[in-house]
Amino acid sequence: MKNISKYSISFIVIVIIVVITSLPLIVIGVINYRTESSSVWEAFNNKKRMTLEPLANSLAIPLWSFDEIQLSNIMESAMSDREVYAVEVRSTAQSNIKFRRFVKIRDAQWNIIETQQNDFPSELVGAEKLIYFSEENIGTVKIYLTPKFVLNNLRGILIISLVSIIFLDMILVLNLYYLLWKIIIKPLRSLEQYTVAVSNGKTPDEKFIELKFYGELFSFRNAIEKMVK
Repeated sequence: MKNISKYSISFIVIVIIVVITSLPLIVIGVINYRTESSSVWEAFNNKKRMTLEPLANSLAIPLWSFDEIQLSNIMESAMSDREVYAVEVRSTAQSNIKFRRFVKIRDAQWNIIETQQNDFPSELVGAEKLIYFSEENIGTVKIYLTPKFVLNNLRGILIISLVSIIFLDMILVLNLYYLLWKIIIKPLRSLEQYTVAVSNGKTPDEKFIELKFYGELFSFRNAIEKMVK
């Protein structure tokens, strides 16, 4: 282990204060972030069910009656939520050849477009539900949610947490160091300068007498003065 005696008291105090104040703030920040992250992901997963169930019910009549306009409007309505990347409807009715598969997705500008592509980005989260009309299965609907907005949100929360921790840490460190400087470090330096001056046969600085000492340092100063006298 390196000898720490070569470091000044000020440096050692600063290091100790930074460690003592930073660790609790970091622990609290990590706990808060994990709690917030869990809440955000839970809401994201619940959105699949909350979106899918009413969507399947709304699609039943237009899918049964082959109403393409109504089918398209309902799908686009579900995609009013920006996290819904794609909606896919498949018909299982033998006579419904026209609507065997109907897909709407987002383009690069996040606009809703119609497509017949089969492959979707691997990061999407999909959920599927059967569509019933009069207790008969007439098709399925599948939605694909993108987690990118959740990730962006969590990234923002993380940045805010880090900035808050750094800001609070700086306030605590500066205030604690200022108090320690006034109460301990500055008096100790004055004692050091006084004893060095006396040992070298010089006249001590009068500021030493005017400086306020507290507790043990006050007793220590008086003891040194008595020894000198």
